[in-house]
Amino acid sequence: MKISEYKRMTEAKLKGRRAITLMDISSRGGAIIPKGATVTIVGKQAGLRIRTDKCPTCGCQFEIWKVSPTDIEFIPLLEAE
Repeated sequence: MKISEYKRMTEAKLKGRRAITLMDISSRGGAIIPKGATVTIVGKQAGLRIRTDKCPTCGCQFEIWKVSPTDIEFIPLLEAE
């Protein structure tokens, strides 16, 4: 996502959108979301707050704050016919 697009979008428009990570994203706590992972945007404040899906095996889920909008790409929304 381009910075100009990020600045125009409100948190309400971003919340719940699905995206793909364009690079490995790590937290200070050591959690790593790998490149190509599908994430959900859960907030916008000093960057994006993203959350992974729950692991089907163990149920772990990661949430990382202050992610640069240039590090993700939106999954296109399907238009209603």
